[in-house]
Amino acid sequence: MRANPRSALIAAAITGAALIAPAAASAAAPLVTTGGAAQVTISSATLTGTVNPRGLSTSYYFQYGTTTAYGSRTASTAAGKGGAGVAAAAQISGLGSNTKYHYRLIAHNSDGTTAGNDRAFRTPRQPLGLALSATPNPVVFGG
Repeated sequence: MRANPRSALIAAAITGAALIAPAAASAAAPLVTTGGAAQVTISSATLTGTVNPRGLSTSYYFQYGTTTAYGSRTASTAAGKGGAGVAAAAQISGLGSNTKYHYRLIAHNSDGTTAGNDRAFRTPRQPLGLALSATPNPVVFGG
C-alpha cells in the first residue's frame, strides 16, 4: 500500500514530527563508468573511466588483477567536486604477457563509495626473440 503524501504532511503538522525524505543520505554518492584499457603492452596498460563527483569532493582509484577478486589497486586520485563527469585514468605496470586482467573504477566521497562494472583486457604475447652475434676470426691475407 502506498502512503499518501498529503496524509504524511497532516500527520507531521499535528504531531510536530520532522519529515525526512527517504534515500536522501546517499543521493550524492559519485557516479562511475569503467572505460576501456588503452595503450596495452606486454607489461603495462592505461585504465580509463569517468567519475561524476555530484558536487562533493571525490577521489577515485582502479582495482585490477587476474580475477574479479582483483588484488591490486592504483593510488587514489582527486576527481574534484564538480557536477559533471570527469575523465579518470591510471597507468599500471608489472603485468605478465599473454595474461587476462580484470579491472574496475571505484570512486568515493562523503556520501558513499561506488564501484564501476568489471571489464577485462589481455596483454599481448611475448614476441619470440633471436639474437645473433658474430665474433670476428681474422683470416690473414694469403693464408
